[in-house]
Amino acid sequence: MSEDEALLRGVIDRPGDDTARLVYADWLDERDDPRGAYLRAEREAAATGDASRLTELAIGLDPVWVARVTLSPLGVCLNEGTLTDRGAPITRSDIARVEGQLGVHFPPDYVAFLLNYNGGWIGLPNLVLPSGEEAPSSDGGWRLSPLLRVSRFSLREGDLIPTEGILHFPPPPEPLTNWLARVVCIGRDPDHIGGIFLSVCEPDVGQVRVLDTSIELEVSFRYNSQYQPSGITFTEFLSGLPRSVWSYPPTTVDDDDAIPF
Repeated sequence: MSEDEALLRGVIDRPGDDTARLVYADWLDERDDPRGAYLRAEREAAATGDASRLTELAIGLDPVWVARVTLSPLGVCLNEGTLTDRGAPITRSDIARVEGQLGVHFPPDYVAFLLNYNGGWIGLPNLVLPSGEEAPSSDGGWRLSPLLRVSRFSLREGDLIPTEGILHFPPPPEPLTNWLARVVCIGRDPDHIGGIFLSVCEPDVGQVRVLDTSIELEVSFRYNSQYQPSGITFTEFLSGLPRSVWSYPPTTVDDDDAIPF
């Protein structure tokens, strides 16, 4: 492991430790590396909530590195304890090899997540009732696959498939094989009967969809403001778990939004 990677791992493994970030920033500054200025600005943004300088300072930097060091929700550096049961450490060469086997290119934020954690498990919080009270959740959780478990996915004709929302019933707006050719399965939903899919091709490269055959989950996702019809990035998906996706949906729906049978 290089000295650069060792310092970076210190930031990733101790996300709340300002010392680890400042030591890494000092090391970068000593080498006239512009990443030092970004790292200091990222630390300030985390403290003040003002991220206005980060976009400008990120120009010209490796987007994978930027995502790795930036705290969620702007990056994939997660708070301690959010993700457990992580995979074995991997390198960019490992990722490139799997990309070649699958015939795809992963978006930078997903590459950053794999390098940081290589998958993991995010447990569920308690369900939040409309009254504001909490109800115990199931024992499930979101399983994000390690690199070697990322795969193509196949469905039977007539199965549920993602379209303009998180879920939709057939007929699809395009041939099923076209959609399947553009995605890889990167994890499992809490009931382990669907999947988390990442688009790796145009026109929706980098966007995440969740496929599940649970009616309750479909309603919940449909009404979650974070999950827009156009899809969300992997970073946005990661930052939304498990904070709000398990709130109960509204008790009434418009006819246009009702689940078709």
